[in-house]
Amino acid sequence: SLPIVKILRDQYEHQLDEDREIRGQYERLIQEKERKIFMDPGEPIRYRIPSDSMGSYYPTKSRWIPG
Repeated sequence: SLPIVKILRDQYEHQLDEDREIRGQYERLIQEKERKIFMDPGEPIRYRIPSDSMGSYYPTKSRWIPG
């Protein structure tokens, strides 16, 4: 194949790798935050309850765990 095609493909794959890396960091941050919420009794725990058999949900509710 032409060199320019290979260069472009390499750049594209590098960009994909970077995107994947950033997404991974973001997901780790979210998991950390969720873990902190469950461990820290001072913060509200958010949970969802099924509203009907269709599987949809009520809006997120908060409840406090006594500290």
